[in-house]
Amino acid sequence: MPVPDELARGVARSAEDRPADDRATDGNAPDGHAPDSALAPVAEEFAARTPQIVERYRALLTAQGNPLGVDPASWQSCRQQAELILADCAQSLRSGHVEVDDSAVLATRAVAAHRVGRGVHPVYSTRAASALFEASLVALFEVAQEGPRSIDVIRLGTVALQRGLDARLEAGAMAYDAYLFGRVREANAAARTRLARDVHDRVGNGVSVAARQLDVHLHSPGCTCDCTAPHRPERPVVLAQQALAGALADARDLITELRRSEGSGQALEIALTGFAESLRLDEPAVRIRVRGSESRAATEIVDELFLVLREALRNAFTHARAKHVSVDVNISGHEVRAEVLDDGTGFDPDAAAGGRSRNGLASMRERAASVGGTLALVTGPGRGTRVSVSIPLLPGPGYEPGPACG
Repeated sequence: MPVPDELARGVARSAEDRPADDRATDGNAPDGHAPDSALAPVAEEFAARTPQIVERYRALLTAQGNPLGVDPASWQSCRQQAELILADCAQSLRSGHVEVDDSAVLATRAVAAHRVGRGVHPVYSTRAASALFEASLVALFEVAQEGPRSIDVIRLGTVALQRGLDARLEAGAMAYDAYLFGRVREANAAARTRLARDVHDRVGNGVSVAARQLDVHLHSPGCTCDCTAPHRPERPVVLAQQALAGALADARDLITELRRSEGSGQALEIALTGFAESLRLDEPAVRIRVRGSESRAATEIVDELFLVLREALRNAFTHARAKHVSVDVNISGHEVRAEVLDDGTGFDPDAAAGGRSRNGLASMRERAASVGGTLALVTGPGRGTRVSVSIPLLPGPGYEPGPACG
């Protein structure tokens, strides 16, 4: 707003009348200059005008049609923030240098997040900041005109107001960014859920029905042929059955990955449980337990761990003939440890070399290693199987994190 002519002339005379070294001081109390006690009465006068400044502030908001001044709940928090900014300005005048209460600024993030949640766009906060600056500047010029050292009062008070407002606008912008990011994640999660449902309902069920029909045909009393012979005419039916079984397994894998809820904090447990339930097996009995917050680990680590544990579960369901399978994951501040244990038949790892199981184990080890971890396998004929994974959350020797770990 324009400065009144008489005040501008008074400020100019004050600046001319002051000694040169005094005119050179700024609002940051440079070394060798103690706070000027002459400004203390001005600070108290400015603080005493807080109710009038707040009243004018709300009048300006109302004239704008700003919801922060019109809505009673929004105005309550807006008024509190204004009083804190004015208190910082008064304290800056008392001390002779700019002071902004950082703890109060940090609290602004919660206020801004609440405003956004109520549908108040950040542009209204920017307009409110302008209105408060205007209302405060009027009072600041008035007390400066009445007291000594006009130019110091105006300079110091203006800088204090600006910094207090800027800090809160910055905190509000960060809160708005976090809100938008959360909305994007929610939208992505909803899209993933819809896609998983469509894959299950439109693809998975159809493939499952076709596979079951082929299975009924091959095991019906009228089918006495050797369908496994390579040149039998029924052989294509067997191949089709195997292809459908593979497609159904792929669809289940895709569904469990899509249904991972990234914002739940327990995405790993939900995804693994969903995978186990998708198989609809009476045996084995499965227990899955995840301890610790997944937020401690980078998304890349959680993703790779999920794929490793899913493969270990698949092996237990398909080959182990186990009655019980357990999955335990512990996430601490420095490490993720996971274990898949079954009481099945076990196997000889050396005898399995070159087969599909060997390829699956190699893939699991590679995935663990890709995030700096290790995988250990303990098994033997008739001994069940234990798969253990350890992944450090602090980079180990030779570990170069990918972009997600960054």
